[in-house]
This record gives sequence, structure tokens and C-alpha cells, in this order.
Amino acid sequence: MPTLGRPFRADENRVPRRDAVVILGEALWRRDFSADPSIIGRQVRLNGTDFEVVGVVPDAFDGLFDLARPTFFVPLMMAPVRPS
Repeated sequence: MPTLGRPFRADENRVPRRDAVVILGEALWRRDFSADPSIIGRQVRLNGTDFEVVGVVPDAFDGLFDLARPTFFVPLMMAPVRPS
């Protein structure tokens, strides 16, 4: 569960490329955005696509990844433009 903002809504994962939203990992939020809580609702450009920041998760959150700690998360339906 995000420590700031909200999780993805179910409707944000239904239509490919429709919902460009991102949840930041805490380390990325602290490093690149100075832990600014006003990042929620702002646009950030990732791999040439603007994403709206909807949340921040703690570093301990790994989503579905056992061996890696992603720095951010996007809905699966955004895979065609997944940031790298």
C-alpha cells in the first residue's frame, strides 16, 4: 500500500496505453524529487511519455518481484510504453 497517494485503480489497467500513471518507489522519490509530497498529481516524463504520479511506496515494497526492487511501478496496460 502506498505511504503517500493511492494505489492503482482497477480501471487504470483495462485499456492499453490509456492511463499513464506511475507509483514511485521511496528511494526514487527521495533522490530525484527531494521527498516532496506535492509530487502527487504532477506529471513526470519517463522514456518520452508523461506519467501522472499517483503514489509513493516504501522501499520494502517489491510488487511481484522477489529479486529486485523496482524504482517505480506502472499499470501492466502501459507495457507498450513502459519506461526504462
